[in-house]
Amino acid sequence: MRTETSGKEHTSRAFLIMSSAVILLVIIFSVFAWPDDRAKQADGSPATQALARLKEARYYSSQPPPGAAIIGSQTYALEKVLPAVLRDLGLRWEPDPRLATFCRWLNELYEVDFRPDSVAINEAASWLGLPEPLPHSLFMRVPPGPRLSSLIKERLLQLEHREEYTHYGALAEIHSSGLLTVIIAFSSRHLFLSPLPRNLGQSGEVEFRLGIFPGFKEPVLIHTPPEGQAKISPVEGENLSLHPVRIKLAFQSPGKHKVEVVARNERGPTVLANFPVYVGPQARQFSGGATDAIATREQSASAVRERLYDLINEERERAGLNRLERDPRLEEIARKHSLDMARNNFTGHVSPTTGGPDDRLRAAGIQFSYFGENVGQGYTSAQDIHSGFMDSPGHRMILLDPRYTHFGVGVETKGSGPNKAFLVTELFIKPGQTTTSTSSRQLLEKASQIRVRVGLNPVEEQAELSALAQRAAEEFSQKENFKMDELQLYLINTALAEKLGYERLGAVIITAATEDEIVDRISREQALPEKAGLGFKKISAGQRAGKILAILLY
Repeated sequence: MRTETSGKEHTSRAFLIMSSAVILLVIIFSVFAWPDDRAKQADGSPATQALARLKEARYYSSQPPPGAAIIGSQTYALEKVLPAVLRDLGLRWEPDPRLATFCRWLNELYEVDFRPDSVAINEAASWLGLPEPLPHSLFMRVPPGPRLSSLIKERLLQLEHREEYTHYGALAEIHSSGLLTVIIAFSSRHLFLSPLPRNLGQSGEVEFRLGIFPGFKEPVLIHTPPEGQAKISPVEGENLSLHPVRIKLAFQSPGKHKVEVVARNERGPTVLANFPVYVGPQARQFSGGATDAIATREQSASAVRERLYDLINEERERAGLNRLERDPRLEEIARKHSLDMARNNFTGHVSPTTGGPDDRLRAAGIQFSYFGENVGQGYTSAQDIHSGFMDSPGHRMILLDPRYTHFGVGVETKGSGPNKAFLVTELFIKPGQTTTSTSSRQLLEKASQIRVRVGLNPVEEQAELSALAQRAAEEFSQKENFKMDELQLYLINTALAEKLGYERLGAVIITAATEDEIVDRISREQALPEKAGLGFKKISAGQRAGKILAILLY
Protein backbone atom coordinates (compact mmCIF):
# COMPACT_ATOMS: atom_id res chain seq x y z
CA MET A 1 0.00 0.00 0.00
CA ARG A 2 0.94 3.60 -0.30
CA THR A 3 0.13 6.00 2.38
CA GLU A 4 1.48 9.33 1.44
CA THR A 5 2.59 12.39 3.27
CA SER A 6 -0.10 13.79 1.08
CA GLY A 7 -2.34 16.75 1.50
CA LYS A 8 -5.67 17.63 0.09
CA GLU A 9 -7.26 21.08 0.11
CA HIS A 10 -10.53 21.73 -1.64
CA THR A 11 -10.86 25.13 -3.37
CA SER A 12 -13.78 25.56 -5.75
CA ARG A 13 -13.05 23.20 -8.63
CA ALA A 14 -9.49 22.22 -7.75
CA PHE A 15 -7.91 20.16 -5.04
CA LEU A 16 -4.36 19.80 -3.83
CA ILE A 17 -2.71 16.47 -3.08
CA MET A 18 0.90 16.38 -1.85
CA SER A 19 2.13 12.82 -2.30
CA SER A 20 5.65 11.87 -1.30
CA ALA A 21 5.90 8.63 0.64
CA VAL A 22 4.67 5.15 1.32
CA ILE A 23 4.48 5.09 5.10
CA LEU A 24 2.31 3.76 7.88
CA LEU A 25 2.52 3.17 11.57
CA VAL A 26 1.03 0.72 14.03
CA ILE A 27 1.26 0.74 17.81
CA ILE A 28 1.00 -2.62 19.55
CA PHE A 29 0.37 -2.07 23.24
CA SER A 30 0.06 -4.48 26.15
CA VAL A 31 -3.68 -4.96 26.23
CA PHE A 32 -5.93 -7.91 25.60
CA ALA A 33 -8.65 -9.73 23.54
CA TRP A 34 -11.07 -12.70 23.13
CA PRO A 35 -13.48 -15.01 20.85
CA ASP A 36 -16.69 -17.08 21.42
CA ASP A 37 -18.19 -20.59 21.53
CA ARG A 38 -20.02 -19.95 18.25
CA ALA A 39 -16.78 -18.93 16.54
CA LYS A 40 -13.87 -21.22 15.74
CA GLN A 41 -11.50 -20.88 18.67
CA ALA A 42 -7.73 -20.54 18.45
CA ASP A 43 -6.64 -23.79 20.10
CA GLY A 44 -8.21 -22.71 23.38
CA SER A 45 -5.76 -19.88 24.03
CA PRO A 46 -6.38 -17.96 27.28
CA ALA A 47 -7.29 -14.85 25.28
CA THR A 48 -9.83 -16.76 23.19
CA GLN A 49 -11.36 -18.51 26.19
CA ALA A 50 -11.74 -15.19 28.02
CA LEU A 51 -13.34 -13.61 24.98
CA ALA A 52 -15.92 -16.40 24.85
CA ARG A 53 -17.30 -15.15 28.16
CA LEU A 54 -18.10 -11.69 26.83
CA LYS A 55 -21.17 -10.51 25.00
CA GLU A 56 -20.47 -9.85 21.34
CA ALA A 57 -21.35 -6.44 19.90
CA ARG A 58 -23.55 -6.43 16.80
CA TYR A 59 -22.20 -3.18 15.40
CA TYR A 60 -19.12 -1.00 15.27
CA SER A 61 -19.86 2.55 16.32
CA SER A 62 -18.00 5.59 17.59
CA GLN A 63 -20.91 6.28 19.96
CA PRO A 64 -20.54 4.50 23.34
CA PRO A 65 -23.49 2.29 24.33
CA PRO A 66 -25.37 2.83 27.61
CA GLY A 67 -23.88 1.27 30.71
CA ALA A 68 -21.25 1.74 33.41
CA ALA A 69 -17.73 2.73 32.42
CA ILE A 70 -16.33 1.81 35.87
CA ILE A 71 -17.03 -1.76 37.00
CA GLY A 72 -15.89 -4.40 39.48
CA SER A 73 -16.58 -5.35 43.08
CA GLN A 74 -14.72 -2.24 44.27
CA THR A 75 -16.41 0.22 41.90
CA TYR A 76 -16.96 2.70 44.72
CA ALA A 77 -13.17 3.09 45.07
CA LEU A 78 -12.94 4.56 41.58
CA GLU A 79 -16.29 6.20 40.86
CA LYS A 80 -15.34 9.57 42.30
CA VAL A 81 -11.56 9.32 42.22
CA LEU A 82 -10.96 8.66 38.52
CA PRO A 83 -13.23 11.38 37.03
CA ALA A 84 -11.76 13.87 39.51
CA VAL A 85 -8.18 12.96 38.54
CA LEU A 86 -9.02 13.33 34.85
CA ARG A 87 -10.50 16.78 35.51
CA ASP A 88 -7.45 17.83 37.54
CA LEU A 89 -5.17 16.84 34.66
CA GLY A 90 -7.31 18.66 32.11
CA LEU A 91 -8.12 15.41 30.28
CA ARG A 92 -11.48 15.33 28.52
CA TRP A 93 -11.74 11.57 28.24
CA GLU A 94 -15.29 10.33 27.82
CA PRO A 95 -16.58 7.16 29.53
CA ASP A 96 -17.20 4.08 27.34
CA PRO A 97 -18.62 0.87 28.89
CA ARG A 98 -16.94 -1.22 26.18
CA LEU A 99 -13.54 -0.23 27.54
CA ALA A 100 -14.65 -1.23 31.03
CA THR A 101 -15.53 -4.68 29.66
CA PHE A 102 -12.13 -4.71 28.01
CA CYS A 103 -10.61 -4.18 31.48
CA ARG A 104 -12.54 -7.18 32.80
CA TRP A 105 -10.95 -9.32 30.12
CA LEU A 106 -7.50 -7.90 30.87
CA ASN A 107 -7.93 -8.68 34.54
CA GLU A 108 -8.73 -12.32 33.81
CA LEU A 109 -5.50 -12.66 31.84
CA TYR A 110 -3.41 -10.67 34.30
CA GLU A 111 -4.58 -12.94 37.11
CA VAL A 112 -2.55 -15.74 35.51
CA ASP A 113 0.26 -13.41 34.39
CA PHE A 114 -0.60 -13.71 30.71
CA ARG A 115 -0.33 -11.01 28.07
CA PRO A 116 -2.32 -11.06 24.82
CA ASP A 117 -0.65 -10.58 21.46
CA SER A 118 -1.55 -7.76 19.09
CA VAL A 119 -3.87 -9.94 17.02
CA ALA A 120 -5.81 -10.89 20.14
CA ILE A 121 -6.00 -7.23 21.14
CA ASN A 122 -7.51 -6.30 17.80
CA GLU A 123 -9.93 -9.22 18.01
CA ALA A 124 -11.06 -8.09 21.44
CA ALA A 125 -11.60 -4.52 20.28
CA SER A 126 -13.57 -5.85 17.33
CA TRP A 127 -15.63 -8.18 19.51
CA LEU A 128 -16.67 -5.24 21.67
CA GLY A 129 -17.57 -3.03 18.68
CA LEU A 130 -14.69 -0.55 19.03
CA PRO A 131 -13.72 0.92 15.65
CA GLU A 132 -10.36 2.33 16.72
CA PRO A 133 -7.33 0.02 16.88
CA LEU A 134 -5.58 -1.24 19.99
CA PRO A 135 -6.96 0.13 23.25
CA HIS A 136 -4.17 0.86 25.74
CA SER A 137 -4.15 0.21 29.45
CA LEU A 138 -2.77 1.14 32.84
CA PHE A 139 -2.46 -1.63 35.47
CA MET A 140 -1.97 -1.10 39.20
CA ARG A 141 -2.04 -3.35 42.26
CA VAL A 142 -1.97 -1.13 45.35
CA PRO A 143 -3.13 -1.04 48.98
CA PRO A 144 -6.71 0.25 49.29
CA GLY A 145 -6.89 3.65 50.87
CA PRO A 146 -6.79 7.43 50.47
CA ARG A 147 -3.59 7.45 48.37
CA LEU A 148 -5.37 5.90 45.38
CA SER A 149 -6.06 9.29 43.81
CA SER A 150 -2.43 10.43 43.95
CA LEU A 151 -1.19 7.06 42.67
CA ILE A 152 -3.49 7.19 39.64
CA LYS A 153 -2.51 10.79 38.93
CA GLU A 154 1.17 9.87 39.16
CA ARG A 155 0.76 7.05 36.65
CA LEU A 156 -1.30 9.14 34.23
CA LEU A 157 1.31 11.90 34.33
CA GLN A 158 3.82 9.34 33.02
CA LEU A 159 1.55 8.53 30.08
CA GLU A 160 2.89 9.79 26.75
CA HIS A 161 0.54 11.88 24.61
CA ARG A 162 -2.24 11.48 27.18
CA GLU A 163 -4.09 14.46 25.70
CA GLU A 164 -4.61 12.47 22.47
CA TYR A 165 -6.76 9.81 24.15
CA THR A 166 -10.50 10.37 24.03
CA HIS A 167 -12.33 7.54 25.90
CA TYR A 168 -11.82 5.40 28.97
CA GLY A 169 -13.21 2.51 30.99
CA ALA A 170 -11.99 1.06 34.29
CA LEU A 171 -12.21 -1.87 36.69
CA ALA A 172 -11.49 -2.20 40.41
CA GLU A 173 -11.26 -5.62 42.12
CA ILE A 174 -9.70 -7.02 45.27
CA HIS A 175 -6.84 -9.38 44.45
CA SER A 176 -6.24 -12.60 46.39
CA SER A 177 -3.26 -10.84 48.03
CA GLY A 178 -5.61 -8.27 49.56
CA LEU A 179 -4.33 -5.52 47.30
CA LEU A 180 -6.62 -3.48 45.08
CA THR A 181 -6.32 -4.22 41.36
CA VAL A 182 -7.04 -1.17 39.20
CA ILE A 183 -7.09 -1.35 35.41
CA ILE A 184 -7.83 1.68 33.27
CA ALA A 185 -8.22 1.23 29.51
CA PHE A 186 -8.18 4.20 27.16
CA SER A 187 -8.28 4.70 23.42
CA SER A 188 -7.90 7.36 20.73
CA ARG A 189 -11.13 7.80 18.76
CA HIS A 190 -10.73 10.63 16.28
CA LEU A 191 -13.52 9.80 13.91
CA PHE A 192 -17.30 9.54 13.75
CA LEU A 193 -18.65 6.18 12.58
CA SER A 194 -22.36 5.45 12.38
CA PRO A 195 -23.37 1.86 13.30
CA LEU A 196 -21.83 -0.64 10.89
CA PRO A 197 -22.65 -4.38 11.20
CA ARG A 198 -19.81 -6.64 12.33
CA ASN A 199 -21.32 -9.77 10.78
CA LEU A 200 -23.23 -10.15 7.53
CA GLY A 201 -25.15 -13.36 6.95
CA GLN A 202 -24.63 -13.01 3.22
CA SER A 203 -22.83 -10.76 0.75
CA GLY A 204 -24.21 -7.29 0.14
CA GLU A 205 -23.63 -3.56 0.29
CA VAL A 206 -23.41 -1.63 3.55
CA GLU A 207 -23.94 2.12 3.85
CA PHE A 208 -22.61 4.12 6.78
CA ARG A 209 -21.49 7.64 7.67
CA LEU A 210 -17.87 8.58 8.36
CA GLY A 211 -16.44 11.80 9.76
CA ILE A 212 -12.88 12.81 10.68
CA PHE A 213 -12.16 15.06 13.65
CA PRO A 214 -9.99 18.21 13.56
CA GLY A 215 -6.24 17.66 13.57
CA PHE A 216 -6.36 15.05 10.82
CA LYS A 217 -6.55 15.46 7.08
CA GLU A 218 -6.39 13.53 3.80
CA PRO A 219 -8.35 10.52 5.04
CA VAL A 220 -8.41 7.37 2.94
CA LEU A 221 -10.48 4.23 3.38
CA ILE A 222 -8.80 0.88 2.68
CA HIS A 223 -11.01 -2.17 2.07
CA THR A 224 -9.27 -5.54 1.85
CA PRO A 225 -11.53 -8.49 0.89
CA PRO A 226 -10.62 -12.10 1.76
CA GLU A 227 -8.80 -12.47 -1.57
CA GLY A 228 -6.27 -9.91 -0.34
CA GLN A 229 -6.24 -7.15 -3.00
CA ALA A 230 -6.88 -3.90 -1.17
CA LYS A 231 -8.85 -1.02 -2.64
CA ILE A 232 -7.93 2.49 -1.49
CA SER A 233 -10.50 5.29 -1.71
CA PRO A 234 -10.00 8.93 -0.67
CA VAL A 235 -12.70 10.13 1.74
CA GLU A 236 -13.94 13.28 0.04
CA GLY A 237 -15.97 15.98 1.78
CA GLU A 238 -15.99 19.50 3.18
CA ASN A 239 -15.46 19.88 6.94
CA LEU A 240 -15.75 16.17 7.74
CA SER A 241 -15.82 16.84 11.49
CA LEU A 242 -19.21 18.58 11.17
CA HIS A 243 -20.52 16.92 8.03
CA PRO A 244 -19.81 13.18 7.88
CA VAL A 245 -20.06 11.67 4.41
CA ARG A 246 -22.11 8.67 3.34
CA ILE A 247 -20.02 5.74 2.22
CA LYS A 248 -21.11 2.50 0.56
CA LEU A 249 -18.93 -0.60 0.75
CA ALA A 250 -19.65 -3.81 -1.12
CA PHE A 251 -18.85 -6.98 0.82
CA GLN A 252 -19.20 -9.60 -1.91
CA SER A 253 -16.86 -12.46 -0.99
CA PRO A 254 -17.55 -14.74 1.99
CA GLY A 255 -14.94 -14.55 4.71
CA LYS A 256 -13.09 -11.87 6.63
CA HIS A 257 -12.95 -8.36 5.15
CA LYS A 258 -10.67 -5.72 6.68
CA VAL A 259 -11.64 -2.05 6.81
CA GLU A 260 -9.10 0.61 7.74
CA VAL A 261 -9.25 4.41 7.86
CA VAL A 262 -5.94 6.29 7.67
CA ALA A 263 -5.44 10.05 7.93
CA ARG A 264 -2.45 12.33 8.39
CA ASN A 265 -1.48 14.57 11.29
CA GLU A 266 1.79 16.29 12.18
CA ARG A 267 3.50 12.90 12.78
CA GLY A 268 2.47 11.51 9.41
CA PRO A 269 -0.12 8.86 8.44
CA THR A 270 -2.10 7.49 11.40
CA VAL A 271 -4.53 4.57 11.59
CA LEU A 272 -7.85 5.90 12.94
CA ALA A 273 -9.90 2.73 12.48
CA ASN A 274 -9.06 -0.90 11.76
CA PHE A 275 -11.67 -3.64 12.06
CA PRO A 276 -12.94 -6.79 10.33
CA VAL A 277 -16.37 -7.38 8.81
CA TYR A 278 -17.35 -11.04 8.48
CA VAL A 279 -19.50 -12.30 5.60
CA GLY A 280 -21.17 -15.69 5.91
CA PRO A 281 -22.01 -17.93 8.89
CA GLN A 282 -18.58 -19.60 9.06
CA ALA A 283 -16.50 -16.52 8.45
CA ARG A 284 -15.19 -15.86 11.95
CA GLN A 285 -11.93 -17.51 12.88
CA PHE A 286 -9.77 -16.21 15.68
CA SER A 287 -6.00 -16.52 15.81
CA GLY A 288 -5.08 -14.25 18.70
CA GLY A 289 -3.30 -15.70 21.71
CA ALA A 290 -1.74 -14.80 25.02
CA THR A 291 1.76 -15.52 26.26
CA ASP A 292 3.43 -15.81 29.62
CA ALA A 293 4.40 -12.21 30.38
CA ILE A 294 7.53 -13.22 32.31
CA ALA A 295 8.85 -15.47 29.55
CA THR A 296 8.95 -12.60 27.06
CA ARG A 297 10.73 -9.99 29.17
CA GLU A 298 14.30 -10.91 28.28
CA GLN A 299 14.06 -10.67 24.47
CA SER A 300 16.76 -8.38 23.08
CA ALA A 301 16.35 -5.78 20.38
CA SER A 302 18.82 -7.65 18.17
CA ALA A 303 16.83 -10.90 18.50
CA VAL A 304 13.62 -9.11 17.55
CA ARG A 305 15.35 -7.46 14.57
CA GLU A 306 16.79 -10.72 13.23
CA ARG A 307 13.47 -12.50 13.54
CA LEU A 308 11.65 -9.67 11.75
CA TYR A 309 14.04 -9.99 8.82
CA ASP A 310 13.09 -13.67 8.52
CA LEU A 311 9.36 -13.09 9.00
CA ILE A 312 9.18 -10.41 6.28
CA ASN A 313 10.84 -12.60 3.65
CA GLU A 314 8.85 -15.65 4.69
CA GLU A 315 5.68 -13.62 4.26
CA ARG A 316 6.74 -12.43 0.82
CA GLU A 317 7.62 -15.97 -0.29
CA ARG A 318 4.18 -17.21 0.76
CA ALA A 319 2.68 -14.47 -1.41
CA GLY A 320 4.82 -15.53 -4.38
CA LEU A 321 6.99 -12.39 -4.22
CA ASN A 322 10.74 -11.88 -4.44
CA ARG A 323 12.80 -12.06 -1.28
CA LEU A 324 14.28 -8.73 -0.24
CA GLU A 325 18.00 -8.13 0.08
CA ARG A 326 19.20 -6.94 3.46
CA ASP A 327 20.92 -3.55 3.22
CA PRO A 328 23.15 -2.44 6.16
CA ARG A 329 22.71 1.23 5.19
CA LEU A 330 18.92 0.94 5.45
CA GLU A 331 19.26 -0.93 8.73
CA GLU A 332 21.30 1.91 10.20
CA ILE A 333 18.78 4.54 9.05
CA ALA A 334 15.96 2.44 10.53
CA ARG A 335 17.86 1.87 13.80
CA LYS A 336 18.53 5.58 14.25
CA HIS A 337 14.87 6.41 13.64
CA SER A 338 13.78 3.79 16.20
CA LEU A 339 16.26 5.28 18.67
CA ASP A 340 14.88 8.76 17.92
CA MET A 341 11.34 7.52 18.65
CA ALA A 342 12.47 5.83 21.90
CA ARG A 343 14.37 8.87 23.19
CA ASN A 344 11.78 11.46 22.19
CA ASN A 345 8.63 9.52 23.10
CA PHE A 346 6.83 9.36 19.79
CA THR A 347 5.85 6.72 17.27
CA GLY A 348 5.61 8.11 13.75
CA HIS A 349 7.27 8.61 10.41
CA VAL A 350 7.98 12.33 10.72
CA SER A 351 10.71 13.24 13.21
CA PRO A 352 11.18 16.80 14.51
CA THR A 353 14.92 16.44 13.86
CA THR A 354 15.31 14.20 10.79
CA GLY A 355 12.08 14.76 8.84
CA GLY A 356 10.38 11.96 6.92
CA PRO A 357 11.82 8.69 5.60
CA ASP A 358 12.69 10.20 2.21
CA ASP A 359 14.62 12.96 4.00
CA ARG A 360 16.56 10.35 5.99
CA LEU A 361 17.37 8.37 2.84
CA ARG A 362 18.65 11.44 1.02
CA ALA A 363 20.71 12.56 4.01
CA ALA A 364 22.42 9.15 3.90
CA GLY A 365 23.15 9.57 0.21
CA ILE A 366 20.92 6.67 -0.86
CA GLN A 367 19.33 6.92 -4.29
CA PHE A 368 15.92 5.31 -4.70
CA SER A 369 13.13 5.19 -7.21
CA TYR A 370 10.55 4.02 -4.66
CA PHE A 371 10.42 3.65 -0.89
CA GLY A 372 8.11 2.63 1.95
CA GLU A 373 8.22 2.55 5.73
CA ASN A 374 6.40 0.78 8.57
CA VAL A 375 6.92 1.96 12.14
CA GLY A 376 5.46 0.50 15.30
CA GLN A 377 5.77 -0.27 18.98
CA GLY A 378 5.35 -3.71 20.55
CA TYR A 379 5.81 -5.38 23.90
CA THR A 380 6.07 -9.12 23.49
CA SER A 381 7.86 -10.60 20.48
CA ALA A 382 8.88 -10.20 16.85
CA GLN A 383 6.02 -12.47 15.83
CA ASP A 384 3.55 -10.27 17.68
CA ILE A 385 4.89 -7.11 16.05
CA HIS A 386 4.84 -8.73 12.61
CA SER A 387 1.30 -10.03 13.13
CA GLY A 388 0.22 -6.50 14.06
CA PHE A 389 1.63 -5.15 10.81
CA MET A 390 0.02 -7.93 8.76
CA ASP A 391 -3.34 -7.39 10.48
CA SER A 392 -3.40 -3.79 9.16
CA PRO A 393 -4.29 -3.50 5.45
CA GLY A 394 -2.01 -0.52 4.96
CA HIS A 395 1.06 -2.04 6.59
CA ARG A 396 0.42 -5.34 4.84
CA MET A 397 0.39 -3.63 1.43
CA ILE A 398 3.72 -1.97 2.12
CA LEU A 399 5.31 -5.20 3.31
CA LEU A 400 4.04 -7.12 0.26
CA ASP A 401 4.71 -4.47 -2.38
CA PRO A 402 6.36 -6.30 -5.31
CA ARG A 403 8.39 -3.26 -6.34
CA TYR A 404 10.78 -3.31 -3.40
CA THR A 405 14.13 -5.10 -3.66
CA HIS A 406 16.06 -4.02 -0.53
CA PHE A 407 15.15 -3.48 3.11
CA GLY A 408 16.48 -2.70 6.54
CA VAL A 409 15.01 -3.22 10.02
CA GLY A 410 15.92 -1.19 13.09
CA VAL A 411 14.80 -2.05 16.64
CA GLU A 412 15.46 -0.17 19.87
CA THR A 413 13.99 -0.58 23.36
CA LYS A 414 12.68 1.71 26.08
CA GLY A 415 11.61 0.85 29.59
CA SER A 416 12.41 -2.39 31.40
CA GLY A 417 10.81 -5.51 32.80
CA PRO A 418 7.15 -6.04 31.85
CA ASN A 419 6.98 -2.46 30.55
CA LYS A 420 9.86 -2.86 28.10
CA ALA A 421 8.77 -1.77 24.63
CA PHE A 422 10.34 -2.42 21.24
CA LEU A 423 10.38 0.52 18.81
CA VAL A 424 10.49 -0.85 15.27
CA THR A 425 11.24 0.73 11.89
CA GLU A 426 11.05 -1.28 8.66
CA LEU A 427 12.44 0.57 5.63
CA PHE A 428 11.95 -0.67 2.05
CA ILE A 429 13.33 0.71 -1.21
CA LYS A 430 13.79 0.08 -4.89
CA PRO A 431 17.23 1.56 -5.73
CA GLY A 432 17.46 4.09 -8.55
CA GLN A 433 17.47 7.77 -9.32
CA THR A 434 14.73 10.38 -9.37
CA THR A 435 14.41 11.31 -13.02
CA THR A 436 11.97 13.07 -15.29
CA SER A 437 12.93 11.39 -18.54
CA THR A 438 9.56 9.77 -19.20
CA SER A 439 6.87 11.59 -21.18
CA SER A 440 3.48 12.57 -19.76
CA ARG A 441 1.82 10.17 -22.18
CA GLN A 442 3.92 7.25 -20.90
CA LEU A 443 3.07 8.00 -17.27
CA LEU A 444 -0.64 8.23 -18.06
CA GLU A 445 -0.47 4.95 -19.98
CA LYS A 446 1.20 3.21 -17.02
CA ALA A 447 -1.41 4.63 -14.63
CA SER A 448 -4.24 3.57 -16.98
CA GLN A 449 -3.01 -0.02 -17.05
CA ILE A 450 -3.17 -0.14 -13.25
CA ARG A 451 -6.56 1.60 -13.17
CA VAL A 452 -8.09 -0.97 -15.52
CA ARG A 453 -6.80 -3.82 -13.35
CA VAL A 454 -8.54 -2.39 -10.26
CA GLY A 455 -11.81 -1.61 -12.07
CA LEU A 456 -11.31 2.12 -12.76
CA ASN A 457 -11.56 3.81 -16.13
CA PRO A 458 -8.40 4.38 -18.20
CA VAL A 459 -7.22 7.95 -18.80
CA GLU A 460 -6.13 9.08 -22.25
CA GLU A 461 -3.80 12.04 -22.68
CA GLN A 462 -5.36 15.28 -23.91
CA ALA A 463 -2.39 17.06 -25.52
CA GLU A 464 -3.81 20.54 -25.02
CA LEU A 465 -4.26 19.97 -21.30
CA SER A 466 -0.80 18.39 -20.98
CA ALA A 467 0.76 21.49 -22.56
CA LEU A 468 -1.03 23.75 -20.06
CA ALA A 469 -0.12 21.46 -17.15
CA GLN A 470 3.53 21.40 -18.24
CA ARG A 471 3.73 25.20 -18.35
CA ALA A 472 2.19 25.38 -14.89
CA ALA A 473 4.61 22.74 -13.54
CA GLU A 474 7.61 24.63 -14.93
CA GLU A 475 6.33 27.90 -13.44
CA PHE A 476 5.49 26.62 -9.96
CA SER A 477 8.42 24.19 -9.59
CA GLN A 478 10.61 27.26 -9.13
CA LYS A 479 8.59 28.61 -6.19
CA GLU A 480 9.55 27.79 -2.60
CA ASN A 481 5.85 27.45 -1.76
CA PHE A 482 2.55 28.48 -3.25
CA LYS A 483 -1.13 28.52 -2.44
CA MET A 484 -3.79 26.68 -4.38
CA ASP A 485 -5.41 30.01 -5.23
CA GLU A 486 -2.26 31.05 -7.08
CA LEU A 487 -2.31 27.93 -9.22
CA GLN A 488 -6.02 28.29 -9.93
CA LEU A 489 -5.58 31.88 -11.03
CA TYR A 490 -2.62 30.93 -13.25
CA LEU A 491 -4.59 28.12 -14.92
CA ILE A 492 -7.68 30.26 -15.47
CA ASN A 493 -5.74 33.23 -16.88
CA THR A 494 -3.61 31.04 -19.14
CA ALA A 495 -6.60 29.09 -20.43
CA LEU A 496 -8.43 32.35 -21.20
CA ALA A 497 -5.39 33.99 -22.81
CA GLU A 498 -4.86 31.01 -25.09
CA LYS A 499 -8.59 30.65 -25.76
CA LEU A 500 -8.64 26.98 -24.79
CA GLY A 501 -12.40 27.06 -24.37
CA TYR A 502 -12.71 25.21 -21.05
CA GLU A 503 -15.55 26.31 -18.76
CA ARG A 504 -14.04 24.53 -15.78
CA LEU A 505 -10.84 22.72 -14.92
CA GLY A 506 -10.07 20.16 -12.23
CA ALA A 507 -6.51 19.90 -10.93
CA VAL A 508 -4.64 17.37 -8.85
CA ILE A 509 -1.21 18.48 -7.66
CA ILE A 510 1.33 15.87 -6.61
CA THR A 511 4.79 16.27 -5.15
CA ALA A 512 6.60 12.95 -5.42
CA ALA A 513 10.06 11.53 -4.99
CA THR A 514 9.81 9.42 -8.15
CA GLU A 515 7.80 8.95 -11.33
CA ASP A 516 6.50 5.66 -9.90
CA GLU A 517 4.79 7.63 -7.14
CA ILE A 518 3.12 9.90 -9.70
CA VAL A 519 1.80 6.84 -11.54
CA ASP A 520 0.64 5.29 -8.26
CA ARG A 521 -1.27 8.41 -7.22
CA ILE A 522 -3.00 8.82 -10.60
CA SER A 523 -3.87 5.12 -10.66
CA ARG A 524 -5.81 5.50 -7.41
CA GLU A 525 -7.66 8.73 -8.20
CA GLN A 526 -11.33 7.77 -8.23
CA ALA A 527 -13.12 10.59 -10.05
CA LEU A 528 -11.13 11.07 -13.25
CA PRO A 529 -12.66 11.49 -16.71
CA GLU A 530 -11.43 9.55 -19.73
CA LYS A 531 -9.21 12.43 -20.94
CA ALA A 532 -6.69 14.43 -18.92
CA GLY A 533 -3.39 16.24 -19.24
CA LEU A 534 -0.22 15.85 -17.19
CA GLY A 535 2.82 18.06 -16.72
CA PHE A 536 5.74 17.55 -14.34
CA LYS A 537 9.05 19.17 -13.44
CA LYS A 538 11.75 18.66 -10.81
CA ILE A 539 11.39 21.22 -7.99
CA SER A 540 14.35 23.61 -7.78
CA ALA A 541 13.60 25.66 -4.66
CA GLY A 542 12.51 25.31 -1.04
CA GLN A 543 12.35 22.32 1.28
CA ARG A 544 11.03 20.04 -1.48
CA ALA A 545 13.90 20.76 -3.88
CA GLY A 546 14.83 17.62 -5.80
CA LYS A 547 11.33 16.16 -5.76
CA ILE A 548 8.96 16.24 -8.71
CA LEU A 549 5.99 18.57 -9.00
CA ALA A 550 3.25 16.99 -11.15
CA ILE A 551 0.02 18.68 -12.22
CA LEU A 552 -2.87 16.62 -13.57
CA LEU A 553 -5.60 18.62 -15.34
CA TYR A 554 -9.02 17.44 -16.46
